[in-house]
Amino acid sequence: MLACVLTTSASVRFTVWANAMLSGGTDPDTAARRILGDDVGHHVAGLPDHPAPVTLPVALNLLRTAGGRQAHLALPVPGDPIGLAGPPPFNEVALEAGEAVIVRGTDLGLVPAYVGPAVQWTAHLAAPPAHADLGEADRPRRTHGRHRPALPGDRGGGARRRRRRDQRHRRGRPAAHCPAARHRRAARAGRSMRTTRRRLRALR
Repeated sequence: MLACVLTTSASVRFTVWANAMLSGGTDPDTAARRILGDDVGHHVAGLPDHPAPVTLPVALNLLRTAGGRQAHLALPVPGDPIGLAGPPPFNEVALEAGEAVIVRGTDLGLVPAYVGPAVQWTAHLAAPPAHADLGEADRPRRTHGRHRPALPGDRGGGARRRRRRDQRHRRGRPAAHCPAARHRRAARAGRSMRTTRRRLRALR
C-alpha cells in the first residue's frame, strides 16, 4: 500500500519537484510537468494575493517569490499526524485527505483533492514541521550508558573497578621512575649483596 501511495500520490511528486525547483535544480515549467505526470491538470487555489485557481507553473513561481525554501511531505493517518505542525484547521483538512505539502518560508500548506484525472490544490495557513535534532534525541541514551553503574553480568565491570583501584593505589606512592624510588631499589639491592657476601665468608 505504501508503494502505491509513493508512486501515485500527487503530494509526493509535488514535494520532490518543488524542492528541485526551490534549490535551483530545475525551472518551474519542468517541475510542473513532472508534478503533473499522467494527470489531466493541476490547479492551486488560495495563494496569497491570488485566491483564484492558478496553473502549476504560476503557483510554483508564486511560492518561490513568497520566500519558499523547502517543501515537506506529510502523510498523516488517524492517530499519527506525522508531518503536521498545525494549526488545527490545517491538520484536520490534511488528515482527511491523508496527504499534504508544507512549504517552509511561506507559512502555507497545500492539500490536494482528486477530481477524476485532475487535482485541485488548496492553500491553507500551516506551520512547517520542526527539524529533528538527532543529537538531542540520542542524548538520553548516551547519558544513561555513560553513568549506568556496572552490573554483575557486565564483563567490563570488574576490569573497570580494578583500574580505578590501581589508580587510587598509584596516587598514594611515587612513580617507579622518580629518584626516590630508584634510590630505594638501589639500597635494597646493596643490602641483599652484602648479606650474600657475609654468608659466603661464614661458609669458608
